[in-house]
Amino acid sequence: TSVMEAHKLKKWDERPIRTVFASRDPLQSALGRPNREQIVSARPDQVTTLEAINLANGPELSALLTAGAKQLISEAQGDELVNRIFIGALNRLPAKDEQRVARDLLGSPATATGAEDLLWMVFMLPEFLYVN
Repeated sequence: TSVMEAHKLKKWDERPIRTVFASRDPLQSALGRPNREQIVSARPDQVTTLEAINLANGPELSALLTAGAKQLISEAQGDELVNRIFIGALNRLPAKDEQRVARDLLGSPATATGAEDLLWMVFMLPEFLYVN
């Protein structure tokens, strides 16, 4: 599977609204997005305890992951689903061990809960979390 096949690009007219024009929700706040009225030249590189708790337990991120998992399993199953998640999040295909664990986690057929757990697992990898 090529990178382009696994990661379909959206049409120009399906672009999401730019974040700058949307209200800041608690998830964006936890990720360090400042108020629109505030001029910021650099964002802090350390997360506060409150931000970390909100990020890990907040309803916004949970709802996004649930919706994303449902969308993903409606588009693909099995190895194709695992490949899409890894290419989309890490820009690489999974290693053999990662592929096996991901398949076991998804179930056969894949469930939304399994896909959501796989998304969490991939998002918690140091490779995904590293910010240069």
